[in-house]
Amino acid sequence: RYSAIEAFAKEHGIDFYPAGRGIGHQVMVEELYAEPGSVCVASDSHSNMYGGVGCLGTPVVRTDAASIWCTGRTWWRIPPVARVELTGKLPSGCSGKDVIIALCGFLNADEVLNHAVEFCGEGV
Repeated sequence: RYSAIEAFAKEHGIDFYPAGRGIGHQVMVEELYAEPGSVCVASDSHSNMYGGVGCLGTPVVRTDAASIWCTGRTWWRIPPVARVELTGKLPSGCSGKDVIIALCGFLNADEVLNHAVEFCGEGV
């Protein structure tokens, strides 16, 4: 099914990972394409999770990804930063996902729309 894409990748010296290898954003971290201090652009809506390894990750739509691939260039506006300070300790049975869901409930009027969100504090 992906033989044409695999052949194209091979012809152009591009790494190719076949179906079943893993989810795109997971592969990007495992194969060290997304690493601390780098910028990573991908047509994967979860690309912002690269921040978890200290990489600025941003998702783009496929047409923008194709343009970046062809030209090797893009631009962004530097977003405002929303700083979230986490203090204390989570109760037993609570996870980071619970914290994010709670924050989504508090920040539900576009307060952080198009922002970079920085998490800090003893609770990180």
